[in-house]
Parts: sequence; structure tokens; C-alpha cells
Amino acid sequence: MRLADAQILWEKAQSARSAEIYAAPAVMGDAVIFASRSDTVFRVNRLTGAIEWVMHTRGDVNSSPVINGEHVIFGSSDGNIYRVGLSNGVQAWSYNTGSAISASPAIGQRRLVIGTEGGTIYCFG
Repeated sequence: MRLADAQILWEKAQSARSAEIYAAPAVMGDAVIFASRSDTVFRVNRLTGAIEWVMHTRGDVNSSPVINGEHVIFGSSDGNIYRVGLSNGVQAWSYNTGSAISASPAIGQRRLVIGTEGGTIYCFG
């Protein structure tokens, strides 16, 4: 939506694996990263709404993605913390916590902090 006049520029609806989107999107430049409860994270072009890549996990993604440099980081209910390429959605790293993750990651001072539904907080640096 364009804030100046509230005009909708584009909208997207998932079709094959339709599910709710609870997580807030991450935006950097022309990249908008969404996560959904259909086990999916995807990048769309901010200007056109065109889907640029799709990445699937083995569980719902309620964690808001965070863009960190050339990567996107998020948690999944499959217990994994994922780091994927911002440009291509290819998994670069993951860590299995053994517990579902619905919290969003926080990044600062060269650290990644995220909590699990099992009550554990992880800090990577």
C-alpha cells in the first residue's frame, strides 16, 4: 500500500498451500520476505509483487524473518533456526533446537538471539 494515498500496489494470495500469515514481513531494498503457516517462506519484489523465490520448512513459520546482510534468519515449528540466502532462498545453515520456535530472532552486536517454545534461549555469535 502506498501510504501517501492508501492505494494498494499489489496483493498476493497463496494458492496450493494456503495458510495464514502471522509473522511480520522483513523488507530491504526491493525484497519483501514473508513467512506463513504453510511451512513456507518466500521473497516477493516490493515494486511488482512478483514471487522471486520460495523456501519450505518442515513446520509452520510463525517467526518473523530478519534480514541480516545477505541472509534471512527465522525459526520454524519444526524446531530449526534457518539462515537462507536473501538473493536465492537457498539454505546456508540451520540449527535444530529440539523445540518449536515461534519467536522472532533478534540480531545485534554480532549476536543472534532467539527463544523456543520449550523455554530455552539461544545466543549465537
